[in-house]
Amino acid sequence: MFIRTFVRKTGALFLAALIVLSGCQAIGGLDLNKALSETFVPKAMEGSVSLVLDLDIDESQAAPEQLPILKLLDNVEFRFDTLKVESAERMSAAGALVVAKRNIPFTLFGDKDKVVFQVDGAKKPIVIDSATLNGQADAVEMNTNGFVAEMLKKLSAPDLSRSIVSYLIKQLPNPSKVSVTNVSEPVHGETVSMFKLHGEVDGTQLLPLAKQFLLNMMKDDQALKELIGQVYDALQPIVAAELEKATVVPGMGAVDTQNADYTDGIGGAFGDLLEPGTGVLAPLMNGLQSIWNDRETAIEVIHTEVKQVLVIATVGLASIGTEGQDTLSEVFGDTTVAAADLYFDHDLQLRKANAALTIMPKMASNDGVSAVHLTIASEFWSINGAVKADPIDTSAGSLSLTTDTKMIDVLLNLERNSAAFKLLKDDLQVTRKQIYLSMANGEYEAGTTQPFIADDVAMAPTRFLTEKLDAQVEWNDRTRTITVTDPLTGTTILISPDSRMAKVNGVDVNMGHETMIVNDTSFVPLRFIVTTLGGKIEWVDQDRMIIIIKE
Repeated sequence: MFIRTFVRKTGALFLAALIVLSGCQAIGGLDLNKALSETFVPKAMEGSVSLVLDLDIDESQAAPEQLPILKLLDNVEFRFDTLKVESAERMSAAGALVVAKRNIPFTLFGDKDKVVFQVDGAKKPIVIDSATLNGQADAVEMNTNGFVAEMLKKLSAPDLSRSIVSYLIKQLPNPSKVSVTNVSEPVHGETVSMFKLHGEVDGTQLLPLAKQFLLNMMKDDQALKELIGQVYDALQPIVAAELEKATVVPGMGAVDTQNADYTDGIGGAFGDLLEPGTGVLAPLMNGLQSIWNDRETAIEVIHTEVKQVLVIATVGLASIGTEGQDTLSEVFGDTTVAAADLYFDHDLQLRKANAALTIMPKMASNDGVSAVHLTIASEFWSINGAVKADPIDTSAGSLSLTTDTKMIDVLLNLERNSAAFKLLKDDLQVTRKQIYLSMANGEYEAGTTQPFIADDVAMAPTRFLTEKLDAQVEWNDRTRTITVTDPLTGTTILISPDSRMAKVNGVDVNMGHETMIVNDTSFVPLRFIVTTLGGKIEWVDQDRMIIIIKE
């Protein structure tokens, strides 16, 4: 699943931009439609890829707090020195991230279940499973994930993927600057005879190209209907089965809402809405099932809906007035330029690609960035060969990243002298905390985490405060003591209830007030905890607000 996500979101975006540059018509003996369609079909291969981001920084317009980040993002390089794609679901790579003059080598391995990173300076590999990668914390996504994943698998099958891309490419008009020449270029140390496709487009051409693209799609009605038929044939069994699980048949009673098949699909996502009698979606689902199971009717309905969307989009683009076009031209003017050189061998396989994008808005205010430059260079070889990805060994342990993982956990997995640690801690300041706590009237309020005043000392919930500061807190029931530990600095604080004395790294320190237990929750002197853990406190009197800052 990771590979599909990576290829779909990154590769497709890159290649889509190249398609816009090259158009669809055959040029110089190169069948662009066939060549570009093949590029989108998943295949085994090896390669190398580099992306470089450069910023033209206008310090006079940059906010002081933004300038360090802008300088950090200037001249960032991300590269795969070696890329091995075994299949659409299995790949590995070795490369480096270069940012803030820090070089961070890494290796990665991905399959349908997970992606594993080994970063230079990391004590253990980092593992992210497919559920986390795809953001499945959302209940609807969790319930429909199997259904959606199966549909995506069908849509990415080589034949159907080729048909979809071929149709879209066919509708694209050629930009004004496009050419094909025969060249011999080195690829992975081998000189290869290739077609070189060169294309350029600036921002002023994007709106006319988009209008013509939509117009071409509406004109080529038969091709659109044929494509919808191919998509229908691929998805019909999956969608039919899903509708069957979620449909209530009159006179047959309700579906089994406890059945795993039901809860894993549409039924689990929409629950009570499908119940007979009270389920408002039940009649609709019955109607959808009837339409979907009739191929001719289903294709006609889908075709009609797609045509309506195309009409709405066409009208929307056509209705952009002078004011709207002026606004667009501020960003997408003649100073925003994309150019690409694509190299295809005589089997129409993409072997090399170089692209450059410059975004230079003509705006009075640029927020400190007058231009953005992105350059991409890549080579590919061993296409459709016996390529094997290189797994990363996690038998000695790993750090699993989940939605609950904190940045402090990532830092603790890195050696302190490593470039990755210094980038996160020093340059990006990921441990910096700025916490706002309202004091209101200063009195204790049950069920809240806000501080209160006791004997002129601000008291705060122990666990809430310490965890906000990335510290760990433990309660020892035998000794009835609280231990607070800063895992990054090693500072330990030993606190006893009803005592104003604490031990900081073994040394007795007066906290200024004894620990308090209120409604089974312990409260500690706020200033003592914050300053001991390396933070500082600011008081905003007019708002009765405490601001805690920890670098």
